[in-house]
Amino acid sequence: MRILRNPFLSARGPNAQRPLRAAAVLAAGLLGATVAMSGTSSAASSFYYAEKKDIGFVSFDSYGERFAACDKKADGKSMYGMLEGFYNGKVYGEVIGSGKSKCQRKNFSIPENTRLIVTACARDAGKPLAYCKTYTSVYS
Repeated sequence: MRILRNPFLSARGPNAQRPLRAAAVLAAGLLGATVAMSGTSSAASSFYYAEKKDIGFVSFDSYGERFAACDKKADGKSMYGMLEGFYNGKVYGEVIGSGKSKCQRKNFSIPENTRLIVTACARDAGKPLAYCKTYTSVYS
């Protein structure tokens, strides 16, 4: 039986395993970076809140361009969301979630990699929009 020697390892000394360890660390780092990058490209909804977070939220899922506004409580308040183009100002749509655990959802057809503006607001029944917050780094 013939024993093969690893050409990257020196035969003796305290550093005999160093090249192998370095290769293992590099491989693990590359694998971790690949997993992290693939995780960011998967479709996941992003959640946006008005200035008062306890009322509800607005969400946008870039895969399928789904937009929703959801109310958390039956307290006479509702959540409002608007989706518009950052560069062209085109309003793609609006959603209003009103009532405990109620959401309004809409699907849109937006070109890939379009930069968007998401506006999330809270609203008391019969009153103008309040507690609005705007998010500008959203992409379809």
